[in-house]
Amino acid sequence: MLDEIEDDSSQDILKELPKGLEFISQALKENDTNKVLVHCAAGISRSGAFCVAYMIQQELWTLREALVFAQKRRPKLYPNANF
Repeated sequence: MLDEIEDDSSQDILKELPKGLEFISQALKENDTNKVLVHCAAGISRSGAFCVAYMIQQELWTLREALVFAQKRRPKLYPNANF
């Protein structure tokens, strides 16, 4: 769905966030039972960045709140600092 994003510090994930966050929002709004699987190659950085960004946008959490919440559920989640 999104353009290929490599997991390195030269990538600009910000240009892809609006498209990804809109997809997640729309899928969840379609009905109460919908779920969204957000994934990347290792489930550590890119997918984590999108999940954290979604929580910041939708729940109005701080970066720290969203990251702590996500890491409690997936301890190896560690978004690339550039993301």
